[in-house]
Parts: sequence; C-alpha cells; structure tokens
Amino acid sequence: GERPGAGQLPLPFAHADLAEVAGWRAQLDAAERLARAGAITPDQWQLIYTSRVPSASGGVWDRVAAVQHFDVAMLAQDPVGVAQTLPAAWEAMHEAQLEVPFAEIYAERLLRLPLTKIGQRRVPDRETIAHPFRLTMTHENDLHTATVGHRCTRSHINAMSHGAQIGGSAVPLPSNRPSVQTVTSTPTTERSRGVQILTRTTLTAVMLFFAAFWVWALFFASKEAINRIEDRDWSARAQQICLDADIARDALADYRRLDSGGSELIRERADIIDRATDILDDMVDDIDAVTPADDKGAAIVPMWIDEYRTYIGDRRRYADELRTTGENLPFYETMAEVPISERLATFAADNDMAACSPPFDLSM
Repeated sequence: GERPGAGQLPLPFAHADLAEVAGWRAQLDAAERLARAGAITPDQWQLIYTSRVPSASGGVWDRVAAVQHFDVAMLAQDPVGVAQTLPAAWEAMHEAQLEVPFAEIYAERLLRLPLTKIGQRRVPDRETIAHPFRLTMTHENDLHTATVGHRCTRSHINAMSHGAQIGGSAVPLPSNRPSVQTVTSTPTTERSRGVQILTRTTLTAVMLFFAAFWVWALFFASKEAINRIEDRDWSARAQQICLDADIARDALADYRRLDSGGSELIRERADIIDRATDILDDMVDDIDAVTPADDKGAAIVPMWIDEYRTYIGDRRRYADELRTTGENLPFYETMAEVPISERLATFAADNDMAACSPPFDLSM
C-alpha cells in the first residue's frame, strides 16, 4: 500500500511529505499547509509548485496550473501574458490562502513590467497592479488583519480581470492594518529561479537525446547482426555438417534414470559423453576445413572455432570427473563474461546455423 499522508497530523509532521518518496500530490498539500503557516520559505513552496506538470484537474491541480501559466509569462517578461494569467493565479492563491508567499515571489518583478492596454481591456499601470502584492505582514501572528487586507486585494484583481478601469491610486486599507513593508527579491530567490530553469533545460535536453536515439535505433541503425558474415555458402555448408552431427549424437541417447544405477551408471554416462564429444570434435574439424571467402568471416570464424574447442575440452574434463568420482556432478564450463556456450550459440544464430549451437545433453 501507499504510505499514509500527514494531512491530518499536526503541522510539524507535514515536513515529512516534502520528501520525493511521498509523491507530488502529497508534496503539494504539505507545501501549501507549511507556506500558509510560514513554516517554509516562499521559494521552497514555489519550487514544489513548478517542479512538474499537473496530471489531473480540480483542486490543487487547477491552482498549480494557474500559477505555472502565470510563471511562464513572468519568465518570458510578457506583459500581455501576465495580464491574461494573473487574475486566475491570484484567485487560486486567494482560495488556498497563499497570497503572501505568492506576493513575496512575484511582486518585485511585476513592478518592472510595462503593462498597457490590451484590445478593449484596460490593464492598470505597473504600480497599480503590483500594489496588492507589496503588502505583507510584519507581525506573523496577525492573521485576522491579514485576511482583511487580502479581501481588499482580491476585489482589486477581480475588477482587473473583468476589464474594469482602475486608476493609479493605491487601494485603501483598513485603519487597523499593521505597518507594511515592501517585499524585495533576494539572492536566494534568484538562485532558486536559476536552478529551476537549469533543471528544466537539462531534462528537456535529456528527453530530446533519448527521443533522437530511439528514432535512430528504430529507423536508421543497421539491423544486421554483429556476428553475421557475408559468405552465405559457408554458413549453409556448416549448418548441414552440424545437422548430420546432431543425428549421430541423438543415436547415443540413454534414457535410464541416473539415480537407479549408482556409480556404475554414472561412469557409463561418462563414456557416452566422450563419444558425443568425439562427434562434436569431428564436426568442428569439418567446419574448420573451409575458410569463409569474405574478410569478416575469415577474421572471426577462427575465433569461434577456438572457443568451440575450449568448450569441447570442458566436456572431456567433465567426463573424466564423472568417471573418477562416480558421482552425478554438475557441468561447469569456461566463462568469457558469459558461459562460452552462449557465445557459440549467438554466433550460430546470427549466421543461420542453429544446428551448430552447443548441445544441451549435459544439463541436469
């Protein structure tokens, strides 16, 4: 099952849901709780809000989407895009009571944007649009007063979103409003934005690289097996030699159960293995008698022959062990990163010589 979230636990437990293992939805819920309480910085909240693309709609997903659309417009320094996305983003922040961290992130940059008329819609000058965001609490626990201030700010933004003309004067605040301060951009904020941009750029580059690799692999890369040689007559001749050897070895099959005859039956099995190995030895000699006509075949077939002779030597050693001990021991073959029989079988398959793969007569 999934790990339980910390949504119903006291606020300090919400920090546990900021970890990657908690999942993005749990991170979003925890970041909103902690940001509302001032338990994490606005930068931490924004980093989680913009780290991925929403996978659903409704609730927190709509809030994330609204903030991300606004964030893209701010990154592009697009006054038209900012004016179009700001109302929805601010409404979402009001709904989640996250106006203060939102203001601390974006206020200073909003002041630098030249907001003007867009068609029939009047957009306030930059001081007017930035004014609501410049008001933050100097007393962290004065939540009631802060709520009054946010209500005023919300009406301001709603008026703008419906095309109302708003003058350059400041929105009046209640008389019991505590002293205010201007939120300024900090080096931490700028570093956080730089990290986000770098992360997005890196991820985009990685995804493009993998996409290009798979396009190349599927449509442009050579589909020819790496071990395949050009001399197909040589491969056909080798396949026929191996088919004849298979028939000869099949004639040696002994279907008695080894546990019914004791050590004597084990020693008889060693003799059968030797005779089957003699057939393989003759088979390899016959294949080796003709050299492939192409350069690649002439270069790699001798290496395959040498490895086959190593495998034959492993079989003879195994037969000697069975004969000496009288015990049904397992067969161990030479390793060349993988069992040598796998390398032999791969070459045979790549060259349409399936019958030349090592036999399975020594499997337990």
